[in-house]
Amino acid sequence: MAYIRSVLGLATILAGTAVAVPALAQPAGCTVAATATHGERTYLLCSSNVYWGTARDACAGYSPDGTAYYLTRIDDVTENGQVDTLIGGEDAWIGANDIVAEQQWRWVFGNTLFCSQTAGVDGCATTFGYNNWDGIQPDNATSSSDDQHCAAMRQSDGQWDDRFCGNRADRGGNPGYQFDQINWVCEGRTRCGNGVIQSGESCDDGNRANGDGCSDTCTIENGYSCIGAPSDCDMVCSARAFHISFWRQSL
Repeated sequence: MAYIRSVLGLATILAGTAVAVPALAQPAGCTVAATATHGERTYLLCSSNVYWGTARDACAGYSPDGTAYYLTRIDDVTENGQVDTLIGGEDAWIGANDIVAEQQWRWVFGNTLFCSQTAGVDGCATTFGYNNWDGIQPDNATSSSDDQHCAAMRQSDGQWDDRFCGNRADRGGNPGYQFDQINWVCEGRTRCGNGVIQSGESCDDGNRANGDGCSDTCTIENGYSCIGAPSDCDMVCSARAFHISFWRQSL
């Protein structure tokens, strides 16, 4: 599924078809080359070459209509394929990093740990969700390039590689690792379902499913109590229901 750029340099990918879309307000420093959707998520491909931290901050500072954006988080193989198609012929930053804790790879969105490495060993020793690292990546553990703390998706095959986040060259002068400034993908979730409680919402558990305590309109469902963001919802047993249950069990 190839993506096509319109005369304005903008395109959207929907169900395998690329169509022109009007110019978008865009993250700081971002030249929006294409957009795509996957379920409740919207993606912006920024074709401006920047450092990882610049991309992260620009995505976080972009919130049209209250929708929270962030450097993309990839949770399944379908989504990975969608983003791979979106980035076209250039590698792009994604929101995975081990900046805070070495060899503990987390997503920017939700600060979710998904890959834990063992000291001195390349690759993930333990995984806590989807990943698409290339072979023994991340290889920060045993290479001389021990400050590759940020992840990029390769345009050639959609696999991930750990790279330098900021402005520096590889210690050994290997041009294969000098990809510090590349394209990037911002991702936003629909306002209801983005895990952030905003105006008009009484809960937001990160999805738009009914029956889990927080409805598809981000209101607390009858019989539930929700706290926090993303909201954690639990059933609430009424005193009447408790007495009826106790009475039945005592018969």
